[in-house]
Amino acid sequence: MEDSYQATEFDQQTTSHHLQMLKAAVPYMPVSQQKTMSFLIKFQELQNAMHIFQSDDGELGICSLSEEEKNPLDMLESIKVYCSDKEKEMLDILTNFLQASQLYRQYQNASRQNADNPDSPSTPMETLIRLLSPEQQETFQQYQNMFQQT
Repeated sequence: MEDSYQATEFDQQTTSHHLQMLKAAVPYMPVSQQKTMSFLIKFQELQNAMHIFQSDDGELGICSLSEEEKNPLDMLESIKVYCSDKEKEMLDILTNFLQASQLYRQYQNASRQNADNPDSPSTPMETLIRLLSPEQQETFQQYQNMFQQT
């Protein structure tokens, strides 16, 4: 995990530079006041969060994504910034698993759609190639031609 603190978008919207200044001052306060000041700071952040969700627009930037735009893979990438190296490895494994599952679902859907079509691909490789964008298909074809020439 990185030694420097990196504020999330949520933190940026629920705190202010004044609260950050108070947080920086807490360790220099008498011990008897540190607890009270810490609670007051966190309470103010809670009030700020409640205010955000009670306002008319009522959405944080990332929370305002439509359901189609919410992607678990993007979420995992956002979380990774705050992880230790071991946690990052675990997230990489999970990310790879989710990407493989997503690719498999796309392959299944393409296979189902092409089952009734006489022009459907005859091999799994042809099906996978059809899942690529035209640019990716062209690149794939170029690499395939290069390897066949050698």
